Amino acid sequence: MDIIDYKDIDDLILNLPENEIESLSNASDSRRKSIYYCRALGLIKRHYKYPAQFVLDEKGFLVIEDGGIKKYLDKIRKDKDLDTAIKELTHNNLRKEVAVSVFLVILGTVLGYAPVFLSEDKTIEVIESLSTSLQKSTNLNTSYQNEVQQMYLEIDSLKTELDSLNNNNNNN
Repeated sequence: MDIIDYKDIDDLILNLPENEIESLSNASDSRRKSIYYCRALGLIKRHYKYPAQFVLDEKGFLVIEDGGIKKYLDKIRKDKDLDTAIKELTHNNLRKEVAVSVFLVILGTVLGYAPVFLSEDKTIEVIESLSTSLQKSTNLNTSYQNEVQQMYLEIDSLKTELDSLNNNNNNN
């Protein structure tokens, strides 16, 4: 759009509340162009009773409030630029927060498993000492069993001797 179109659109929007109705049938080419632009931007709408005529829509009142179509479009452009900037900043901030969160999760996992890794050496030492103790106790148990077996053998041999002495005494 060039400057003439802006002026014609401003003229259309500013005069529409006074006339309340603008028709395509008696409009010039530049006015028709302005009406098409205004309809495309949602500034005007068809009249509810007369579909060939137009009335100002809510956005049209915002154009009047802003002081013209150029200022209104600049305001929309600035709002979009601001939204884009906010989205980019939010995206960058979220990316940093996700990176920090991932780092903290990894760090927490490493720190969580650190005591397990450090205590494995102690566990191995405890297992070795228990194994040594078990071996000693098994050896002692075997030794006691051997002694008990020897005692039974001696008792048997003493019984046998005693029986033989008793038999000899009875025969005499």
